[in-house]
Amino acid sequence: MIAQLDLIEYLERAPAPTPAPKRDPLAELDPLTLLPARPVQWERLLDRATEKSLTIMVCTMWTGMVVETLSDSELGYFFLYKDGEIIEMPRQTVFGRTVFLTLAAARRIHARAPFVILGSPGTHGVRLRFAGDADTVADPFASLIET
Repeated sequence: MIAQLDLIEYLERAPAPTPAPKRDPLAELDPLTLLPARPVQWERLLDRATEKSLTIMVCTMWTGMVVETLSDSELGYFFLYKDGEIIEMPRQTVFGRTVFLTLAAARRIHARAPFVILGSPGTHGVRLRFAGDADTVADPFASLIET
C-alpha cells in the first residue's frame, strides 16, 4: 500500500522561507541621473570625452547663461548654453566636466545624493562633487549667501 503524504507534517518540518533582502533604492541610485537633462549633442560629446571627472558649481550670482562646461585633453574645451548651443573655446589645461546649478537645484539633488565640498567655499559660490562611501557629509551650502 502506498503511504499517504501528510501535508501538514511535511510543512511543519520544512525550513521557514528566508525573507528577501531589503533593497535600499538610494544605494542603487546613479547620482548622474539627478543632473539636469542635456541635449543629445552634448551627451554624445560627454560619451566621447576621456576626462570623466565631474565638478558641481553652485554660485548664488550665476547668470544661468552657461549651464555646463567640458574640458577634455583630446576633444577640446566646450561651453553648453541654456538654449542648447555648444561653443568650442580655446583649450584649457584643467580637464573635466563642470555642471552649474542654482542653489535650490543643488539642495534638491543633495537631499538624494549628497555632495562634499572641493576646496574652500566662498560666500557666493562653492565647488562640489558627489560624496563617496568614505566621505563625511555636512551641509555644503552653509557658507553661501543667497542673493
